[in-house]
Amino acid sequence: PAILDGVIAIFGPQAGLDEAQIRATLEKVGRIEVETRSWPPWVVSFATHADALKAIEQFATSDLWENLDTLYNKRPYDERGWCCFEDIMSFELILRLEDLPEMRAALEAQDLPPKVLTISSTGPSTPRAPPRGSDVHVKKNVERIKSAIFTAGMKDKEFVVNKYKDYIWRIGRILAKGTLAVAVAQPPMPPFPVEPLETAPVEPLRLANGQLLLSELRSGEGLQLACVAPSGLAPLVRDMEGEMLPLSYDRCSQAVLPWLPAPPADWLSLLL
Repeated sequence: PAILDGVIAIFGPQAGLDEAQIRATLEKVGRIEVETRSWPPWVVSFATHADALKAIEQFATSDLWENLDTLYNKRPYDERGWCCFEDIMSFELILRLEDLPEMRAALEAQDLPPKVLTISSTGPSTPRAPPRGSDVHVKKNVERIKSAIFTAGMKDKEFVVNKYKDYIWRIGRILAKGTLAVAVAQPPMPPFPVEPLETAPVEPLRLANGQLLLSELRSGEGLQLACVAPSGLAPLVRDMEGEMLPLSYDRCSQAVLPWLPAPPADWLSLLL
């Protein structure tokens, strides 16, 4: 729009940037007016739009800021970093749910409205189907984010890529638990006739006093190093702070660390 001709924005200004520094750099192109805002933090107006484009070409990268660009963003949505991220995130959970037969059946039974709509100025909104047929969609999504343009610079690009990967990890963990719960809730399969197998008796699992293992935190958010301690009826686990906790085999990783049993009072000193 004409009202934004010649207007550019400074993104990612360095700490302490002031108007004098901005003028000393950008007035090499032409006369400017400088304005501070909440976002973007600095807006600069040139006498002509040609001067604004020339300033962007010459000073887009600088020690004073991360990027310069026109205040009016004419870049298509498919090429904008945050828009790509939002588009990818809109479909990620759907794709993962539909890979699971039980989850897909539950979704179809609910007759839910479409997750994403394509909006047009020339016609009604239409449902948009998620992308199909790719076993490497995560890699392609990361490449798509990295190839998009982030007006605010590289910091936003790195933040968004890490945000996407963190989201994948979290929903993957949740879906793994949910899939197990659905599988347990299914009716049992009819018995299948098999030939009887004769096997030698196996000693039950025993954890040695002083043995190290990984135990899930009470909050469920991660693991902690623990030590098996003696008890009267059931084994207990001593956490890194020395607190005695009930040992639950469902909450422990059986990938134990090699360890020679030692008196519980000495186990921490042996690690230091």
